[in-house]
Amino acid sequence: MAACLAAFTVLASCEKPSTEKPGPDGPVVPGDTTDVVIDAPVLSLVSDDRIEVGYEGGTFTIEYTVTNPAEDGSLSAYATEGADWCSGFDCSEEGIVAFSVAGNEGEARECEVTLVYDYADGTQEVSVTVVQAEASPYDYVVDIESVSGDYWGGQHTISVNTEMEYELHMSDASGEFNYIFHLYSTRPSDLEAPAPPAGTYRLDTENLTNQWTISRSLSGFYTTDEASAIRFEEAQIEITGEGDGYSYLMHLTDAEGMEHEVTYNGPVALVNQDQTFISTLEDDVELNIANGEAAITGFCFGSSRYPGVNEWALSLYYAESSKNSWCYQIHLLLPADNTFEDGVTPGIYPVSTSREAGTVVAGYMDEDDWIMGGWAYDLYYNEDLPRGPMVEGEVIIELDESTGVYTFTFDCVDDNRETPHKITGTISGIPSVMDFS
Repeated sequence: MAACLAAFTVLASCEKPSTEKPGPDGPVVPGDTTDVVIDAPVLSLVSDDRIEVGYEGGTFTIEYTVTNPAEDGSLSAYATEGADWCSGFDCSEEGIVAFSVAGNEGEARECEVTLVYDYADGTQEVSVTVVQAEASPYDYVVDIESVSGDYWGGQHTISVNTEMEYELHMSDASGEFNYIFHLYSTRPSDLEAPAPPAGTYRLDTENLTNQWTISRSLSGFYTTDEASAIRFEEAQIEITGEGDGYSYLMHLTDAEGMEHEVTYNGPVALVNQDQTFISTLEDDVELNIANGEAAITGFCFGSSRYPGVNEWALSLYYAESSKNSWCYQIHLLLPADNTFEDGVTPGIYPVSTSREAGTVVAGYMDEDDWIMGGWAYDLYYNEDLPRGPMVEGEVIIELDESTGVYTFTFDCVDDNRETPHKITGTISGIPSVMDFS
């Protein structure tokens, strides 16, 4: 028995190993593939089965994968019949279907995009729902690319000590849309890179330079083919964030009835123009000149320098300047229908930067360093002597119609934010004015 077992073991160890693999019902006969099971291709989505698209449209993609791809497999895609706003399907890149969505000018809409994987033995399909938002209620939707401008502090505002002015210039990437805003708020937290504080700013149609307002007369927008800015009838600017992370959301209605939605995200660092005072006054100034001693001279310029109003530029000083060489200058703005023959209308005229009828232009220096608006200065324009702009207050003008004598009462201050100096006094006389209108 031992010898027999040993002989069997030797025979078994020399036999060629079987290469057959078990099939579903037993060994597979070599060369016979009748019962071999091959897994079918499976098409599946990598992307979500719902894609939400903005009303403006654009190019979008659907990502997919095919498990067990067939050698003769091909992928195609199509949209719901009639949904021609969703088109241009590009399946050339494996795993990605790119397509275009047209801009929407109506209500919200949706369609099904079907991906089809075809091969010799069958077809696989998956679907994605594409939902597009309704058309924007705005005529212009603008994404701002660049922001620049100046921080003027209180030197141009009605209250030089509390209302701070920020001048912003904004443009989109193409330069087609350009916006100018004059915002009034509190002082900036960083004078090295001043920017309007976060908050909500609304249009001020009266141009009073109050905090959290937008100047109507100094703000507007223009496109590359427009010569002058179009003003706003309604405006709201919402600012959030700080430093490099400011976010601006602006909803505007211009004078032509067009609606704007304007956005900006990024840093805002304006040029600080408020580091020095224009005024060089060291004390208060009071100038009182009675009728008969006063010289009141000037020009009626019409609307040549301030469009939409009639400008009267007046200088008031002692006729005999040896008594006192102080001079008060004002640029008085009256309605456009006011004429040289009408003369100056009596009333109370606030000092303002609005450039509107019924105001005295707040003092400033133009690009040629000429003093403009309301000023107290030396009659001989000696720049070495103290002088100061009238930036806040009012001028009261009275007329004695029986004599033609005007009385000007000044109650103003200069632009020194640390120690505002008063510019006051009463001057009476008969104006001598030339017509340059």
